[in-house]
Amino acid sequence: MHGEQEAFQLTEPDDGALVLTVVGEVDVDDAEAAQEMAGRLCRGDQRLSVVDLSRTTFMSSDFLNVLLRLYHHHRNHERRLVFVLPGGAALTPLQVTGLDAVFTTAPDLASALAS
Repeated sequence: MHGEQEAFQLTEPDDGALVLTVVGEVDVDDAEAAQEMAGRLCRGDQRLSVVDLSRTTFMSSDFLNVLLRLYHHHRNHERRLVFVLPGGAALTPLQVTGLDAVFTTAPDLASALAS
């Protein structure tokens, strides 16, 4: 289990963008903190939301559900959401569930912010 500050970092690196960086393992104990951070992305008025999974080493099914709800919220409100997904540990659960084909992805943060 991680503290909210340790596992999740919310930043505004660019005018009109909000980035949620997910670091390390996100297990069932982190689901509430993950949902709170996703809620902050949903409540913002940014032109672009980015979820950076490049430093994520494990994702529980609870966290996958948070990501899926975040995706649906952005789609239903016609807002742009990009996942940074260079490969590695974060890619496998998304491939197994087919979410890698549903989500808009970028290989790195710079590409996501430019989209």
